[in-house]
Amino acid sequence: MILLSGKNLSKAYGVDEILKEVTINIQEGEKIGVVGNNGAGKTTLFKILTGEIMADSGEIIMARDLVAGSLKQTQDSPGDTTLYGYCLESFKHLIAMENQLREMEAALEKNPGSEDLMARYATTLDDFNLQQGYRYESYTRGILLGLGFTEADFNRPLASLSGGQRTRLDLAKLLLIPKDLLLLDEPTNHLDIEAVNWLEIFLAQYTGAVVLISHDRYFLDKVVTRIYEIEQGRGQSYPTDYSGYITAKREGFLSALKQFEKQQTRIKKEENLIRSFKERGTEKLAKRARDREHKLSRLELLEKPFWSSKRISLTFKPRVKSGYEVLKAENLSFGFGREPLFKNLDFTIFQGDRIGLIGANGIGKTTLFRLLTGALRPSEGTFTLGHHVHTGYYDQDLNNLNPRNTLLEEIHGMIPAKDETVVRSYLGAFLFLGDEVFKTVEVLSGGEKSRLSLLKLMLSQNNFLLLDEPTNHLDIISRETLENALLNYEGTLFAISHDRYFLNQVCTKIIDFTPEGLVTYLGNYEDFVVKKERLRRIALEGVESREVTKTYKKEEQKKLRQNQADKKKEASVLRNLEETIHSLESRVEEIHHRQCQHEVYSDPEKMTRLTEELGQIEDRLKEAYEDWEKLL
Repeated sequence: MILLSGKNLSKAYGVDEILKEVTINIQEGEKIGVVGNNGAGKTTLFKILTGEIMADSGEIIMARDLVAGSLKQTQDSPGDTTLYGYCLESFKHLIAMENQLREMEAALEKNPGSEDLMARYATTLDDFNLQQGYRYESYTRGILLGLGFTEADFNRPLASLSGGQRTRLDLAKLLLIPKDLLLLDEPTNHLDIEAVNWLEIFLAQYTGAVVLISHDRYFLDKVVTRIYEIEQGRGQSYPTDYSGYITAKREGFLSALKQFEKQQTRIKKEENLIRSFKERGTEKLAKRARDREHKLSRLELLEKPFWSSKRISLTFKPRVKSGYEVLKAENLSFGFGREPLFKNLDFTIFQGDRIGLIGANGIGKTTLFRLLTGALRPSEGTFTLGHHVHTGYYDQDLNNLNPRNTLLEEIHGMIPAKDETVVRSYLGAFLFLGDEVFKTVEVLSGGEKSRLSLLKLMLSQNNFLLLDEPTNHLDIISRETLENALLNYEGTLFAISHDRYFLNQVCTKIIDFTPEGLVTYLGNYEDFVVKKERLRRIALEGVESREVTKTYKKEEQKKLRQNQADKKKEASVLRNLEETIHSLESRVEEIHHRQCQHEVYSDPEKMTRLTEELGQIEDRLKEAYEDWEKLL
């Protein structure tokens, strides 16, 4: 059954057509992911479907008695109440019924023989149980805990919550009452990985229909069964998850392009024949030319398929190569006031590592990065940067941008030796075109600020990148561009991220920041999930499994130490090879110099010996270069 249908919906703001005759049908119980570039019209479509704004044309058809709920990116601020009390407002009718039952119970104690009172009590209790009134408190607590709140948060006043916490709270309240249809705009924003995992399971098991806007590709793969893409103002449905959509979209584009090119070839051939017939000048050929022109005019022309080329041009290239040991931290501790946020952290980062740092919100990930950049000082412990290490930091709050600067000033300040034309070309590569370069930073959207910050990071040419939530505010195309750039980056990467798709694509190590400290896992995010689940199952087997768990952890640490030892050995071999190459190149220069001396080139015997030695050295040098390239 169709719950909600939007037919031929169009919407324009001034001369900008956002939606062009978009049609979407939402079936009972299905899970739909809405995707598209920033500004494509996803949120506009949601606002039309929820009745927040009106379409310029088209119609909305709803099923009778449809119960729907929506999560917006911004919410109105509620009254002065606690977090837990705000959620319980959803159960006012059950709370009133529960109070009524308590009053009846007290009355029955005084008058146990009242049949009328007993009958009303039994009816009310049946109704209460039918609505599962006995579980509303535990259900509320479960959802709040699942979305990352703690018991200590329950009595906090709403005024004390951050914007991200408010968004999580609004999501929790929306999920409390079952609905026929949920419309969720970026529901994973401000959730840590554990909370996103919980939400995935909740929505996958949700009996109602779910339509969600998300840039979280891993989340889309886990939850949705259909992708609805908005591109160039038009909608296209794909009955698959996100990964299947990418494959289908690429195959569909290639097939449509082939058909378009085939038709264009046919049209060109027909036009050449028509031209040739006309040039012959005979009446018979002129008639054939008119017939062909008539058939050609009736041909239904295929549109050239669109493939978005609107993507940033991103390449990270370090100015110099760092030493083998990039960073070493020992007993690193930090706290605000007396209570430590974290303590006794020990870890080492080596050249070429691509590390993803994960952990619950508030555990100290961003604070750790601020320590490593020197913005904060550790309470205890030390960290040391290695030889030739130059650090670049991407701040999720984008505080490295001067809000009063124009885009041109912001980038020119980094490369003052370059003229305006060069600066504008860099900005153009990041999709800041024409007069947009004269905008001030403060008027940019979150996505635009992210692109500008990434451009600054690229131009810094640092060999050690600290990235704090780098995919926040980026659309899917920009995320994929960033991932490809980091995969080709020859420096060292340490990234905080809740984007599991990013962690899976880019990282070769995962560090789990837990209350007990840091735990390192070799591999990408999926490897981490498998290993952590294995440890969890072993731990559940009981006391006898403790030694197995210890053994498994020792194996992981052994692998990690072996990995580090292999890197050290490679670094040592690489250093020796570089010294050998330097020595051989010096000898080549020396021989060339001697061959130019009169006492050598005038003596055939000396010249022959030097030429033979030069040939041998060049052979050795060629082999050394080949070995050197294999190690890089």
